[in-house]
Amino acid sequence: MQNAISWFSAKPKWFRVSTYLVLFYLTYALLLGVVTPAVLEAKLPNLVKENTGRNAAVKDIAINPFLLKLGITDFVIYPSSKPLTTSDSDEPGKNSSESDTKNKASNNRFFSVDNISLDIGFWKTLLTLTPAVESLTINAPYTKVARLNTDNDTQTFNFSDILTHIEKRSTQEKDEEQDAADGQIPRIILGQFILSNGHVVLEDEVTDTFLDYPDLDVALQDLDTHAVISVNDNSQAAFNQYQFDLLTAEKGKISIKGEFQLSPFKVTTDVAISDVALTPLWSLSKDLIEAVLVEGTVNLSLQAQAFEEEEAFQFLLEDGEFIVNDLVFNSGASLSASSGGPNSARISKEILAIPSFAVHNINVNGAERQVNIAEVALDDVRVSGLFDKTGLNLQRLFTPKVLTSSTTQVSSNTNTNTNTDIPASELQIEDKNTEQAGVNEIPETNKHAHKKTASPASTGEEMPKEAPTNNSSLETVDKSTWQVALQKFAFNNGTVDMVERSVSDGTYYRVSHFDIESGKITTDFSKPISYSTSLQVSADTQTFSNTSKGTLTSSGSLVIAEQTVKGKAAVEQLVLNQFQQYISPYANVTLEKGLFNLNVEFDAAMGDEGTETLNVKASTQVSDLSVLDDAKKPLLQWQSLIVDDINFDHVFNQLSVDNIQLKSPFTRLIIDEAKQTNVSKLVVASKEDNNEEQTAKNNIAGEPDSMNSTKSAASSTSEKVTANAEGLAIAVNAISIENGKAYFADHSLTPKFASAIESLNGKVTGIDSRSDTPANVDITGKIDNYAPVKLAGTIHPLKSDLDLDLNFSVKGAELTSVNPYSGTYMGYYIDKGLLSLAVQYKLNGKALEGKNHVVIDQLTLGKKSNSDQALSLPLGLAIALLEDSNGVIDLGLDVSGDVDSPDFSFGSIILNAIGNIITKAVTAPFSLLANLVGSDDELDSVAFTFGEHKLQAEAKKKLNTLAEALKKRPGLRVNIEGTVNAVSDASTLAQRQLNATLFAKSGLVVHTTTSGSSSRIENTSADAEIESFGNKGNSTDEPLTGSRIPLEGPLSDALLSRYVEIFTPDLDQEYKEMVAQLYPDLASEGEGQNSSDDGSDTINKEDVQRALMIARYNKLRNSIDIPESALIELADLRSKAVKSYLANEGEIEANRLFLLNTQHDLHTDLSGVELTLEAN
Repeated sequence: MQNAISWFSAKPKWFRVSTYLVLFYLTYALLLGVVTPAVLEAKLPNLVKENTGRNAAVKDIAINPFLLKLGITDFVIYPSSKPLTTSDSDEPGKNSSESDTKNKASNNRFFSVDNISLDIGFWKTLLTLTPAVESLTINAPYTKVARLNTDNDTQTFNFSDILTHIEKRSTQEKDEEQDAADGQIPRIILGQFILSNGHVVLEDEVTDTFLDYPDLDVALQDLDTHAVISVNDNSQAAFNQYQFDLLTAEKGKISIKGEFQLSPFKVTTDVAISDVALTPLWSLSKDLIEAVLVEGTVNLSLQAQAFEEEEAFQFLLEDGEFIVNDLVFNSGASLSASSGGPNSARISKEILAIPSFAVHNINVNGAERQVNIAEVALDDVRVSGLFDKTGLNLQRLFTPKVLTSSTTQVSSNTNTNTNTDIPASELQIEDKNTEQAGVNEIPETNKHAHKKTASPASTGEEMPKEAPTNNSSLETVDKSTWQVALQKFAFNNGTVDMVERSVSDGTYYRVSHFDIESGKITTDFSKPISYSTSLQVSADTQTFSNTSKGTLTSSGSLVIAEQTVKGKAAVEQLVLNQFQQYISPYANVTLEKGLFNLNVEFDAAMGDEGTETLNVKASTQVSDLSVLDDAKKPLLQWQSLIVDDINFDHVFNQLSVDNIQLKSPFTRLIIDEAKQTNVSKLVVASKEDNNEEQTAKNNIAGEPDSMNSTKSAASSTSEKVTANAEGLAIAVNAISIENGKAYFADHSLTPKFASAIESLNGKVTGIDSRSDTPANVDITGKIDNYAPVKLAGTIHPLKSDLDLDLNFSVKGAELTSVNPYSGTYMGYYIDKGLLSLAVQYKLNGKALEGKNHVVIDQLTLGKKSNSDQALSLPLGLAIALLEDSNGVIDLGLDVSGDVDSPDFSFGSIILNAIGNIITKAVTAPFSLLANLVGSDDELDSVAFTFGEHKLQAEAKKKLNTLAEALKKRPGLRVNIEGTVNAVSDASTLAQRQLNATLFAKSGLVVHTTTSGSSSRIENTSADAEIESFGNKGNSTDEPLTGSRIPLEGPLSDALLSRYVEIFTPDLDQEYKEMVAQLYPDLASEGEGQNSSDDGSDTINKEDVQRALMIARYNKLRNSIDIPESALIELADLRSKAVKSYLANEGEIEANRLFLLNTQHDLHTDLSGVELTLEAN
């Protein structure tokens, strides 16, 4: 050893120095290249265990002492549970495949790295006196981050134990205080950092979410913590460039690249995301809403800068593009509608599909607080929904599940009854509670969002005052408020399929070619926003139809700040019969066809209390309308209904229409065999109506107060509606009808009746509710296409009290066409006849006045019908009474009525007037005849003097009037029947017989007649002499009576002789009784005096004799019995006298005058002749 030392010492100095250097270098290489890696390899797992509490392993650590490179191979940190064997995880066998190795590593590793390579820039560090690293390479890193599913409410992750371990160590050791006086960032240089083939797994056991990112690459070039980058100056060297690339399991790509500087902070980045699937992320929010995302990818590209400027952080974003493709939502795990058992199949139906949702050209300027978006576009969106009695299913499916204890309980109970196998996370929330929750929660969310946006803490500025919601214009926006501008919004070619079951049994609506486009939209909403939209709609009760059944379009602009809108809209070729299912529950009609068109322009502004201004201009048309009744026969049709130039002005509260044109209208009214009209069968009585009717009856019976209050409320509502209606001014320039037709048939008659009014043409012009001038009416038509019909006059239909003055006329309508009615109700068929009618009606307020002029020409009745409904009126007589000599019935009817009367109707007053005329004609025909000649005489009888059969002057005058009237009614004939007054006529005949006897006894006249002969009635020469004698010295024509017989002379003697002959009286006693009767006072005094004093000085003997004469005459007359044959003879003579006078003096054909037999039925109430009429 000594020799060796000596030998070495003897060597030259250069040799010794070289030897020392070699030995130092070998020692350095041994320590750094062999010993240190072995120590690190042994100590590293323990260090990891000590600092994290986790087991770790490393396969190999290598250090190149010459290049100062460090290499670590297969470094692993295990999960909290120990792996099965080290060999399984760290050192796979030679026979294991690479995939098996990866699977085992994935299953048993929390973090692992296949290789880490660190190249320290030693010489660069020495030269620059700055820590420098030439390169750092990490190959195939793997990590798995998971949220664990635990029973408690604490969030637990697969690294939570590491955090807990670190926290325990930090409480045992006091950290040294760092000197924060110097905030300068230390300079570090890194030439290159590369992370390649990384693998990241994110798992959430709570939501069953598994995200796998199998390929992660990160690169960082020329890192210098003190470097300053320049975006615009390409001449300078580039520093701090980075690039991040991530590949998802679904082949989506995320790429981020750019450069940055740390002081002052500045970063630029280009972000490109392509085809990243959204479905793996959906499970994180699956409990938020019920709808399920089943497909969708996202794409994003942008260029952004973030930097410090004047001690403020600024942000710029340019050319941003955000696109979501093929986004599809399904309805989730819902049960089949036809299923009900626990094993029912679940149906997941597509409810929303968005093939493309794009936000183009996004630009954000943080300094100016502006966001500008060129366009937001949605293309080919498809929506499928169901609207039933519970509401819209889309609302339920997309409403956040804001669960409370009560709603959870109700929802659980509801869905448990439906299917006990549905998990709680998929239970549907009850509609009502969901809606309430949405109402309560959403405003709070908006409220917090607003506070966050305008918070002083977030903006660094004073919070601006909140703008009132309803102001017509917003206040000037604070500079600290972000301004967002969207240049264009486009919704292109959308389709909405909606099944409606809330009203109908099922209607399939398809809204297709749905386009919406808007102009520029800014968040201050101060500028007009233009818009345009169009769509096609179709509805069917069986399935969704691809055939368009109507088009709706609209365009215009609105200013949200001012709450104004101006635009136009149109409905084109909307097929009406697609809405038949909404009519059927209420009316038994079939909307066979019809097209609806509408063009409207509008201009509106809203104020604090509602609509301030609203101006509408519109025109509409309903064409080719056809409505069928319950028998599938036409009920209502028209070629077109055109309403032109509709104008509504809300400020002036007025509505005007230029023209309402109805072309080729047709209506059909049918009365069936059961006497029900097709119109009466149209209304369908619903169960609700019946229930309401029963409830109303119950209220009337038991709750009068409630009924009264209801009536009061209804009355109040009615008054309000009336007031509003009266306030609206309505003006219609013209209503026109072209080539209209109305058909009427009555099948309840035998034979059946049918008639039509055709060629209806005319106008109603000048309708104005605020004008006192009524509208003019001029409408013409033809009955059965030959008899002219006309309606003309004026009407004011919009006044509170209807005002009208109308004239209606019909000329030459064939009466044979109404044979079914005449045969049924009149008992006769009509062989011939024409009807002309002129009607004038005036209605002023509530009072109706009408004048009806009815002319029936050549009415000829045919054979009698066998109808049991026929009226029992002498129709032939009525016609004969009403028909003039030319065969014309000309009637004038004046009618009146009160339209407020509950029994009022136009038809009833006309029918009543005609009925009154016919009734009067058959019940008082002579009055009608008298009216023909302007007389008020009662022509149905002729009076005679008692006992006479000669016509007096008054009787002749009456017969002349009758004859004049009969000449105007040649269809009448007269029945003449003589009558007597049994008492008065018999008394007169007895007086005449007594007078004849007295004259015969007196010898003044020779008595040539015998008792019982007819000569007692006839005026003989002897009778004339008696009359002339009795009238001598008298100025009157009164016949001889007891008071007119002289006290002395032949007649007096004849009277006394006849009296004694008939009665053999005691004349002295009669005298005394008469004296006593005439002088009752004298008779009472005589009872107390002597009989010698008879009072002869007081008694007027002539008075006593006159009284006795009268008494004896009357007694003789009353004793005469006139036989009935004499009265019958008198009646016959009277009837013959009337017929003779009418035939000879009145010039009435004898074959129209008939004497009635009085032998068997003598009328004894009237002294004269009774007349009756009948038709020829």
